[in-house]
Amino acid sequence: MLRKFSILDLQYVKKVSLQDKNNKFKRKELMGRAFNFKGGEYLTTIGACWFVSYSYYKKIDSTHTNWQDVETWPDRVRTFQRTIEYHEYWLEQVLNMNDLKLNTNQIHLKASQVKQMAKILLKCKEQ
Repeated sequence: MLRKFSILDLQYVKKVSLQDKNNKFKRKELMGRAFNFKGGEYLTTIGACWFVSYSYYKKIDSTHTNWQDVETWPDRVRTFQRTIEYHEYWLEQVLNMNDLKLNTNQIHLKASQVKQMAKILLKCKEQ
């Protein structure tokens, strides 16, 4: 038996779907603002810890694979590749980031580990 929908039912469905759409945008905003420095909008999309982890893998230790612990790593790699001009600057910025925020990463690294890797990467750039 088919149920007939009234205009009120359809308006409710439309209202709920709009609320869901708005909530997605709000959740995205609440997750964090873009980093307020050069290229910060890109670093925000890939994540500071992920960026350091992948950089470390590429330049220092190919056995380091924490960066693969997120499903979105292929998209992040593409962003990484097209933002090379910011990388050294970002490493310097990571050293000044809040440890509590760095500890909230999804790749199972502590802030101290991330900062240590960033220091090593910067030293390699100096040589």
